[in-house]
Amino acid sequence: MRENDPGKTGIPEQPPVPPSAGDDRELDEILELLGNDALSPDPESAALSDSDSLIDDILKEYDAADPSDAAVSEMAAAKTPAVETKADEPTQRIEKPAVPPPAPSAPAAHPAAPAPEPAAAEEEEPDVRRTISDQVSQVMDQKKAQSRRVPKRVAGGGAVQVAAEYENAPADPGSEPASSAPPEPPCSDDLRSFRGLSPADALAKAKSAIRYYRWRSWLTLFLALIAAYITAAPTYELPLPSFISYVRLPFVYLFILNVIQIGAMFLCVSLLADGLRMLFRRKFKAETLLFFSCLVNLLYTMQIMVSPASGGYLPYHPVVILSLFFGMLTRLLRYENVVHTCRALTLGSGRYAAVNGIHSADGHVRTVYKQEPAGLERRVMDRLWDEDRVERFLTYYSPLALVVTAVFSAVAAFSGSGTVSFLWCWSALLSVSLPGGLLAACVMPSSSVSGRLAHTGTVLAGPGASVILNGVDSVILQERDIFPPKMLSFSSVKLFSGFTPEKVNLCTLAVLKASGSSLYHALASSLSRVPVNMPLMENFEFYETGGMGAFVNSDRVLVGTANFILRSGVRIPEGINLKNGVFVAINMQFAGLYPVKYDVQPSVRRALTYLTRRRLTPVLAVRDFNITPQLVESRFKLPPNSLGFPDLGERIACSSMRDGLEDVPVAALAVDSTINFSDAVASGKRIYSATRTGLVIGLIAAILGIGLNFFLLFMRSAASITPINVFYYSLLWFVPVLLVSFAANRR
Repeated sequence: MRENDPGKTGIPEQPPVPPSAGDDRELDEILELLGNDALSPDPESAALSDSDSLIDDILKEYDAADPSDAAVSEMAAAKTPAVETKADEPTQRIEKPAVPPPAPSAPAAHPAAPAPEPAAAEEEEPDVRRTISDQVSQVMDQKKAQSRRVPKRVAGGGAVQVAAEYENAPADPGSEPASSAPPEPPCSDDLRSFRGLSPADALAKAKSAIRYYRWRSWLTLFLALIAAYITAAPTYELPLPSFISYVRLPFVYLFILNVIQIGAMFLCVSLLADGLRMLFRRKFKAETLLFFSCLVNLLYTMQIMVSPASGGYLPYHPVVILSLFFGMLTRLLRYENVVHTCRALTLGSGRYAAVNGIHSADGHVRTVYKQEPAGLERRVMDRLWDEDRVERFLTYYSPLALVVTAVFSAVAAFSGSGTVSFLWCWSALLSVSLPGGLLAACVMPSSSVSGRLAHTGTVLAGPGASVILNGVDSVILQERDIFPPKMLSFSSVKLFSGFTPEKVNLCTLAVLKASGSSLYHALASSLSRVPVNMPLMENFEFYETGGMGAFVNSDRVLVGTANFILRSGVRIPEGINLKNGVFVAINMQFAGLYPVKYDVQPSVRRALTYLTRRRLTPVLAVRDFNITPQLVESRFKLPPNSLGFPDLGERIACSSMRDGLEDVPVAALAVDSTINFSDAVASGKRIYSATRTGLVIGLIAAILGIGLNFFLLFMRSAASITPINVFYYSLLWFVPVLLVSFAANRR
């Protein structure tokens, strides 16, 4: 044997055996995978000395090959079944990618060298082709696990072949995912403790947090109103106790205002503690800016109490306490959003239809689709605690605002006519640097919309879902979304050519079941007796011309529209005028037809109208040959050319997408319906628009407030920037954000 006698180079001579066509093709595939052009069989070159040298050269080249991505891509191209076009008819055949098990074969024999003995070769030499095929299959399985599953476009028109178990098959592998996917947002600091919790536990914890923040936030607002009343009473001649007077008893007056602010700070201790903690971590947030606003105002008040000559201008207690209220309200709304979401996740049977987004070539999500109801994905829960856009923006805005207000305060205090207190100038600028509309720009519309969606069991996957859904322009709808099985009604079959009802029903049900279309369930429910065991079916095919076919018990069965039957060469009797029906031909003879009625569900009509008005294109991923854009537009009264209708292969791939682990989760539906699906997509867009509008309004309020106060401080117009005027300014700019948030809840 070769292992025991390494010096032996010959093989016992046997009569030359010509290689079979299957062996040559198999060897050519191995050589193509390994990229070895030197080993390609050349009929004009001299034959190798023996089979051992051929096997050694293959193993040497295979061991030296580098399994890079390019090589794996070549393997993938070689293993994926190619689209074969028949020469006798303009059809295409696409088969499910599958690797057939390698058939056992004898070692390859060369014409110039004697072949080894079959029994001895089987005992001594390993099957080289099987070893190489197993290793190549292992590499391909790893590569296929990392590939994206997206719809694959089918060129031309014809037939698409699928196996009988196509209903449970995943989508065909398509193009590779985008190389630059958007990074995942960090976790929100307020919701970091919620990570890893179940919906029920998160709901209980969020309710406890709401009870904590609700009474504290409203009590803080009450203290802000008291401070505003004390500050505005002398101006508007409102009644006040005699001991509360800045003119007669300034120390008592300022002491009372300090007590009110310190009381508000104790109510908001969690807010200020987070701001101080982030300051030590060198990470500025909105809470850090609030902490500095409270601290500077207290220092200025104490400066007046210690040295009245350095004062002369009232401190900004009402505005500072109002800013604390806005900060507490922001957290309260964030926890209310969690309560609405987790309450919706605890409803029903625990099965949700996941709504996922597909990354396009540029890395953005342009298309969303809905999966079959299943258990709640953990990814949806993890995305609920992501940091929203306003939080990320405030991490950059807060340190910038702190530095800008300090510089402007120094310029205003030590420039112009006379010198004023730097702390007073800084307190005046800090009080308007963080408007309430800027703090609540995201959480207010999210909480408002999530409260309405929770009643239908609809959940958006965190703050990032609105950003993703804003770029969506198409929605994949399957036939059950447009015409549910209950909306399809079959009439009794009309028979032709002497076929029996049992045979026509049996053949039609077998083909429709293999297609995965909702026509099967509608037809089966209309029949009084449904066969228990389906017959043997082979070579199932879809056709671009509007039909499908297969061999059922060796009978060629065609099912489709009248146009498809006629184009297949089957003659249909005259006098049949049926727009929507299932036409059946058996062995190229017209066997029968089923009249079908498509009823319109009002909720589906509202959903489609809602999508088209929001400039979202419903893409029909249907297998029912009767459902066309013209049928849907006429039945649902939609504008012409408002629907997407891709090629046959793409429709089949879109309707069979079930593995969404590599896609982006954007929502989850406890009630699988078209109206909830469309409402989730449109709600995400409205939240994004409301957040962007609120962010712009809040930023304008902050820039105008800082700029206007700086100008008035520089011009020494203290009468224009009184605490009560700044208090009105903060409330006034909060109203537009409040109205925009309410408008986001409208359908």
